[in-house]
Amino acid sequence: MPYRDRARVAEWVDEFLTENLRLRDRVSVLDDGFAPGPNSAIVIIELHHAPTLTLLQAFVADGHPRWRAVFEGRGEQVDATCSQVRDLADDFADISRLCTHLQARTDAHT
Repeated sequence: MPYRDRARVAEWVDEFLTENLRLRDRVSVLDDGFAPGPNSAIVIIELHHAPTLTLLQAFVADGHPRWRAVFEGRGEQVDATCSQVRDLADDFADISRLCTHLQARTDAHT
């Protein structure tokens, strides 16, 4: 089995979510078009109060598997109250922790 197939990535995400319940209903692992390999694996995250699609994506750089966050463009302005900005800041912190978790699990399997 490839070290980073869909089932394994979903397992890693589930591990993370057991201790990070804030994201539980807003994170999913892409099902359609998932092709096992070093450049595969996409985790989708819904942000609070922002329509931007956010992805954690696997890629290879300098021969090493890596994870990165991708924030897709949006066409409209986003207005936010102070509490909504705080929610977004918490979202970014959660995304950073999840990306770090996925990188650590990937490093352990390479």
